[in-house]
Amino acid sequence: MFSVDLNRLQKDVKENQSGQFFCGGELVLVVIRCATNRKQLLQFIDTTIEKVIDTRRNVRKEDPGHLSQMGLSAGSRNAPQLNWVKNIVSRRRNVGEHALNDYAASSCFTVFWQFIKTLMPDEVVSDFEDFMKTIGGDSRMDGNKSMDVDVDGRGEFIVSIGGTFFRFHGAELAPPAGVMSENYCRQVRFPQLLPNQPHKWAVSLTTSRVHDSSMVSADNGGHFYVAEYGVRVRAAANTIIAWRPKDYHGNSLFSFDGENGGKQFYQRGLSFITSNRLPKAMQLLKEDKIKEAEEELLGADGHDEHEDDVFVGILRRSPRLAKKNGKKGGGV
Repeated sequence: MFSVDLNRLQKDVKENQSGQFFCGGELVLVVIRCATNRKQLLQFIDTTIEKVIDTRRNVRKEDPGHLSQMGLSAGSRNAPQLNWVKNIVSRRRNVGEHALNDYAASSCFTVFWQFIKTLMPDEVVSDFEDFMKTIGGDSRMDGNKSMDVDVDGRGEFIVSIGGTFFRFHGAELAPPAGVMSENYCRQVRFPQLLPNQPHKWAVSLTTSRVHDSSMVSADNGGHFYVAEYGVRVRAAANTIIAWRPKDYHGNSLFSFDGENGGKQFYQRGLSFITSNRLPKAMQLLKEDKIKEAEEELLGADGHDEHEDDVFVGILRRSPRLAKKNGKKGGGV
């Protein structure tokens, strides 16, 4: 565990500050506070995330907190399969409940996508739009085929505001994959050890943050860092952040025990993060090249691979270790 040297921060983005950040004239970070004035809409998204966290498996058990995939998945490393994510914790629950959660989660991501298209700079929006063109306009997060998506990626979705349900028709649905999280944090990622995502930007929405009021928010942890540029973005609800996964970035630990304090104190949100195995496999399937698609899913690296595993793999291929292992008569 490492401590943050606050004296080395180049910028500390406070809870009420928004901004666009550039390096050498290039956009590298966007922070938008008070993303929506519709508090009840934000509550709908947050409640849906809570249900997903309660019913879906955590894909990052080695990290504090909980992270669940939603939408299309490339499958596990041992059983690659392009399909709606199969991550239900217990199938003893009513099947209809899981279907409703799939639909509600997809609706939340669609709302989030509308936020992005409205609030984010063209550079971020066009990056996702270009990505979706490569995989096909109808490849969207569609509630596991329950939202009547057409060839242009438009369909229906429903949100609940103040106990009233609103159905939208002909809306542009969200990109095909994302994650929902609660109290999730991860040390600074080493981008050179991880495969690239099929889009340049990643975007997150923090829907809630309830912390220990006896401490100032900054001391409660759970903040986002772009270490590449020495920037800390203090955590706050109703915040959208766009960053480039290729830059060094990470989250600080929370000040509370995730097991015991997670119910009383919590932070939830959702993000658009995509496996780099998806685009080519989807294209191959559309061309009825099933065998080639399976080989693509088996052979390519996905975003769900742990960077430690990648790092170990690189070390094992290093000339020094290869020579050492060769002397022992064994290969790697």
